[in-house]
Amino acid sequence: MGSFSKSALAALGLTVILLCGAAATTRNIHRVAAEEAKREERNAAHTAMVGASQAMKANLVRLEGRALGAAGLQKLENMVRQGVDRLTFEDVFETELWWADFRSDIPVTSVLVGERVLATRNKTKMPLPDFRYLVQATEKHSPASALVVSD
Repeated sequence: MGSFSKSALAALGLTVILLCGAAATTRNIHRVAAEEAKREERNAAHTAMVGASQAMKANLVRLEGRALGAAGLQKLENMVRQGVDRLTFEDVFETELWWADFRSDIPVTSVLVGERVLATRNKTKMPLPDFRYLVQATEKHSPASALVVSD
């Protein structure tokens, strides 16, 4: 043991133990802080996802209401009853003032009788779905089914 006294060795041993304890405590503090940060990130992501989902649902309800309003317009119903052709429908969708609100708010407009498409206005770059599938899906799920299941 040479020149070190027992008390010096004990103090050195205690210092090493304290340093190891401090290092372990520091690692634990960092681990807990990292876990808390991840938890906060997950909570923030969940909150954002719930908010976005609620906004999308509210927008869908609003658009369904608009679609039902459009389907219930007497002028549109009269055009269907009179057997107006596709070009006339498309012209109405593009130019008539009484359709202007819908034109600016609804990028895709289709008039269907049963599964037969009378006219479509598509201002999106997306291809449209098979209307037979669309009719079947709306009949099962949403108030917008009234748009395609009317006389």
